[in-house]
Amino acid sequence: MDTRKDSLKNDTTLMLSIISILAIFIRLLPFSKIFVNGTFTIIGWDPYYHMRRIFFTAHHFPDSITFDSYLNYPYGLEVGWPPLFDQVIAFISLINGLGSPDPFIIQATATIFPVLLGIIVFIPLYFAASMIFDRNVALVSVLILAILPTNINYSMLGSTDHHIAEVLLLTTSYAFVIAALKSPGHKRLSLSRILKIGKDTSIPLQFMYAICAGFFLALSLFTWIGAPIFIGIISLYVALQYTADLKKNRPLPDLNKIFIPALCVTLVLTIIGVIRSVRPGLEMSPIHISWFQVLFVLLIILSVVALTLLAGFVSSKRYGWWSYPFIVAISMVIVIFIINIISQSTFGSMKYGVSYLLGYGDVLSTIAEAQPLIQGPQQTLTTLLVFFGSSIFLAIPALVLFIHKLFKEEHPPELLFFASWTLVISILSLSQIRFVNQLSIIVAILTGYFIIASINVINSSKYPDILKVTGIAILFSVAIIPTVFSGYQVATNPQLPSQDWVDSMEWLKENTPATSYYDNPFTMPEYGIMSWWSYGNWILYLSERPVVTNNFQAGMEDAGRFFIESNASGARSILDARNVRYIVTTAEMVYGKNENIALAAGENPQDYTMQSDTLKTTTMYRLHIGDGAGLGHYRLLYESKAPQVFLNIKGVKIFEYVNGANITGQASPHEVVVAFTNITTNQNRVFTYFNTVEANETGWYTITVAYPTPDSAYLRNKVEPYKIINSRNILIDEVSVHEDDIIHGRDVV
Repeated sequence: MDTRKDSLKNDTTLMLSIISILAIFIRLLPFSKIFVNGTFTIIGWDPYYHMRRIFFTAHHFPDSITFDSYLNYPYGLEVGWPPLFDQVIAFISLINGLGSPDPFIIQATATIFPVLLGIIVFIPLYFAASMIFDRNVALVSVLILAILPTNINYSMLGSTDHHIAEVLLLTTSYAFVIAALKSPGHKRLSLSRILKIGKDTSIPLQFMYAICAGFFLALSLFTWIGAPIFIGIISLYVALQYTADLKKNRPLPDLNKIFIPALCVTLVLTIIGVIRSVRPGLEMSPIHISWFQVLFVLLIILSVVALTLLAGFVSSKRYGWWSYPFIVAISMVIVIFIINIISQSTFGSMKYGVSYLLGYGDVLSTIAEAQPLIQGPQQTLTTLLVFFGSSIFLAIPALVLFIHKLFKEEHPPELLFFASWTLVISILSLSQIRFVNQLSIIVAILTGYFIIASINVINSSKYPDILKVTGIAILFSVAIIPTVFSGYQVATNPQLPSQDWVDSMEWLKENTPATSYYDNPFTMPEYGIMSWWSYGNWILYLSERPVVTNNFQAGMEDAGRFFIESNASGARSILDARNVRYIVTTAEMVYGKNENIALAAGENPQDYTMQSDTLKTTTMYRLHIGDGAGLGHYRLLYESKAPQVFLNIKGVKIFEYVNGANITGQASPHEVVVAFTNITTNQNRVFTYFNTVEANETGWYTITVAYPTPDSAYLRNKVEPYKIINSRNILIDEVSVHEDDIIHGRDVV
């Protein structure tokens, strides 16, 4: 028997090793695109802010950026992201760099770290699936996760985001919860037994599993701000388990023995973390590490105790089983009502947290990862294939089989906990795509369950062995081949900033005045950059310049109003209030993000469609499409090499916001006067820059222009003198303008 166990263990280890090697190979596929010319390019958008914090923490360990003067410029922004993910990478970088890591070591560590986490998650997945079903299901589940596109996306080289850490911590904590539920709990834990530990009494295994579960739940709170919902799943499970036991008239388990120790560990560690963060007063903020998380964990502890006591009361009084969920539901409503009365701020925080998780709100509607998973039949099918490959079509029928198994076996704890886990994560994923990273674990387990169940059916049939082998081969082909193909597509097409973006940000960094306090972002720097929030993290990290808005969306309203504004003075007032010096525009903003920008500005998106004339009056259109012609305070300094795919317009442009020189002169009263010149850009493209004005009743005019003529610090060729013509196309004058005139807003006669 021992020999068979050893053989099985060795075979399992070998298979897991082979799967891990395959997984590493797939996740390293983007290497040639990420490591270019001796430097690393990070995937996505949020990872660029992680990189900023990782560098800061590596230089100031263990401190992380909690307030960033380079965000929401010039007001700064308190950063809500918990610090643990960035601190761990910074710590490993310090080890790799022997205490003084250079930028290459920090970048390399941060780039590889997601791959490491993606492989480690196989361990808790294997043990969780083996305890829910069996080792065969667990092994296949690991194989499926190794090739699942959405998991590859979050754990491949360069995907330096906390999402894969969320998956690892949640799966690990839940694996320990399931282990505790399945462990014998007959050894009662008491204070006397704890005091005798190390002498003649051992710690009950169930208790140790619970402690480990609580530890990893606490780590999740310091990794992702939405982690409390994962703790809330515990209350859901406890309520469902007692309901099932009451319905079957079974002896009630004492779930307090598992969840109270676990949650107490979480509570203590959370309190320590909150105290260390030194937030003002007793602030209850669901978007920062604050006393909100402490209160939430405490409420879950109280709910578990209350649910246990209530179940015992209903059982002792022999009330109908249905009275238990009814009382629970009524009690929840009463508790929420009381919280609203006692502390409206706490109630508001809870309401905001629920809205955030379910994807409600205008801001969330503009974020790609906050979109619902179900978006119409054809689009949903495409989305499911992109995220899960063909495995999703096995996971769905597997869910039906699992539900049948759950009821047939009368709700055993491990199955009911997995059902609770599946229910919550599925609802969250349907609400927001960002949760598919957690759903990947569920899909992997269900797919593994379906495959093994199907193999068992095939093997138990009376068909010839050749047909059985063929059936199993077809089953694996359907599950594996399309999923591997989808995973390969994800790994070989990482979402990297275009080379145009990288080049543009390098130019911005090297050719504009450096701002102060980049590595000490607690004091306001000299000026800010205006762009749309989607590009904020790229601008901040690649050019090391402050931004009005970034991927946290703070400052988004002002950015939206500026780009949508059709009144020139109104647009300038926003730039002045934000102390903006440079503006970065893209063709994608005008012909892709235009409706979202309008929505952020409080306008009707339908008024700013690509076909609308209103769009052509906006500042972003007049800048990016019109090169700033007709505007006297913006000069084009740089444009990227490549045009937008469907337009003959450069993808990225950088403008400087200047006072402008005021060309003055005399014309006929109320006559329209035009000042124009030809500009040659850094890409050797020539365009005509102009501005117009109407002379007053005496014929006096003042035209503001943005380019100097005899000298230019940025443009490829010198600008020709301005020609001044009237509405009859008669040349009035030719005027040269100097750089000092532009910068200081001087009058030029």
